[in-house]
Amino acid sequence: GVNADVYINDNGFYAENSAVVYLMRGLNYIEVKTDSLPDGIEIKHADSSIESKTILKAEDAKLSGSAVIGENKVAGLKYIDSISCNSGMASFNVNAEEEGTYALTILYANNDEGGKHDYNVDLIERYVTITASGESQDIYCRNTYSWDTYKTVTCFVELKEGNNTIELTNSGNRKFDGADTFAPHISSITVSKISL
Repeated sequence: GVNADVYINDNGFYAENSAVVYLMRGLNYIEVKTDSLPDGIEIKHADSSIESKTILKAEDAKLSGSAVIGENKVAGLKYIDSISCNSGMASFNVNAEEEGTYALTILYANNDEGGKHDYNVDLIERYVTITASGESQDIYCRNTYSWDTYKTVTCFVELKEGNNTIELTNSGNRKFDGADTFAPHISSITVSKISL
């Protein structure tokens, strides 16, 4: 076998002979660095039942400020709502089995619109600010064209072994036409280790 440094979407780990990795939906960048070239690299689709993951549901969040739990009866989902650049936070406790890079896959809905003219509305990409291990990042959530349509977006965070807090806020770093900014409706977050 061959040992290698592997990078999945710029997140690295050391692999001995083989690895099971988390790939987000859509385009992924995979880089393998090794001193000895293997005969070939084989990529297989793994059964999701072997995936180590934790699902954080909206109703399990600790809410503060303006944040509330709403219910989408059409989609049959509860979601976190009313997190704005002025107020609101949802936090989750995550117990990580080991230190490392984790993928957060956010299930969300967004149908925000704006604009000042009569003919075309501007679809607004809401964003949520994710804070984990003292690092914050704004994660953009494309417009889903309906509050009843849910899609996913993935970001990567570093977690320490044991208890971690993941906070959802809205930083207000980027405002559309100077207006207050809001996080999308967030139904759940799946936490997956990038390599098993």
